[in-house]
Amino acid sequence: MNNLFKDLEANGEKALKIIKNHALSPNDQKILKTWGINDAANLVGKSRQTIIDTEEKGLIPKAKTKKDTGRRFYTLEDINLLRKFYSTLPSKPIYSSPCVISVANFKGGVAKTTTSVHLAQYLSLKGYKVLFIDCDSQGSGTQYFGLVPDTEVKDEQTLYSALSKKSKLDDSHPTKTHWPNLDIIPANLSLYAAEFELPIKHYQDSNFNFYNILKENILCLKNKYDVVIIDCPPSLGMISTNALYASDGIIIPMPASVVEFSSTIQFFGMLNDILAKIGNKQYSFAKILVTKFDKTENSQTLLSIYRKIYSDYICMSFIPTSEAIKKADTNMKTIYEIDQSVVAKKTLDRVKIAFDDVNLEIENLIKKYWDNR
Repeated sequence: MNNLFKDLEANGEKALKIIKNHALSPNDQKILKTWGINDAANLVGKSRQTIIDTEEKGLIPKAKTKKDTGRRFYTLEDINLLRKFYSTLPSKPIYSSPCVISVANFKGGVAKTTTSVHLAQYLSLKGYKVLFIDCDSQGSGTQYFGLVPDTEVKDEQTLYSALSKKSKLDDSHPTKTHWPNLDIIPANLSLYAAEFELPIKHYQDSNFNFYNILKENILCLKNKYDVVIIDCPPSLGMISTNALYASDGIIIPMPASVVEFSSTIQFFGMLNDILAKIGNKQYSFAKILVTKFDKTENSQTLLSIYRKIYSDYICMSFIPTSEAIKKADTNMKTIYEIDQSVVAKKTLDRVKIAFDDVNLEIENLIKKYWDNR
């Protein structure tokens, strides 16, 4: 019995390795899909014919073609090069700081990680330079980027050193991902130790501002990124407080469920108490995002109530329940990474539009933040 949990952990790690090998075969690494000429034209913001004509004139490199069909295809790096050529590559205004967004709720299972990872990938797909910070010691967000938290992530790669004041973040700290312009500060169980160490330091030194560490460290990276997305742990501990204090905006995922609604109300109360104790914190935006929406009568009723009560604080778009999300998750991928070989085109298009709508709404909030600055 003494070895029960040790055996469960060891066997679980073996199972996770099998799942990862299946999802990442045959190269044992995540590779981003490519886009056809029509999708590339939409992403660049120019017509298909304009891009073809420019290629024919030799002003840009000719697109790669598939051997079996002869059709053009573009990597995201290719698309960003086209954006640079046509001056359609987005970025934060000159001299502006990156917009820092926390995706937070102290309840687990509300789609925080799903929301934050898809938002980060959407912004990278649009051409922004993005940093994804995984603040959850379980490392769910980290796994979406092909890393197993406690076997492939070193403690020094995480926020642990910065939170424990052993070092500061710098340009060399973030880890590159398979998404161009999207870096990650991954997580592992070392973050769990920080939750114990920070209260001790605060007890020993009353002038120690435990809540300001992450904000100070993000400032060290302000010239490198347009947007910073923070995936918060399912708690309101020391790390979550750091994330919320460092943020310019908050997205609060909330499923269309009475139980989840009740829990989120408690989260609002606790958040208010914490922020009141650490000082007057102002946000550019704070939005509730309805998740796991299944279009049943019960969900429709709750959504209607949410919109009436939180008219100024609720996203108009929502994240639906979908088999496509579950299938993508099984393959350690997101909706922006899977293709029609995994999910039927109609289903995939429908759920992708839903994520695009949500993320476009948040992108507009980011632009408004920069305008106000």
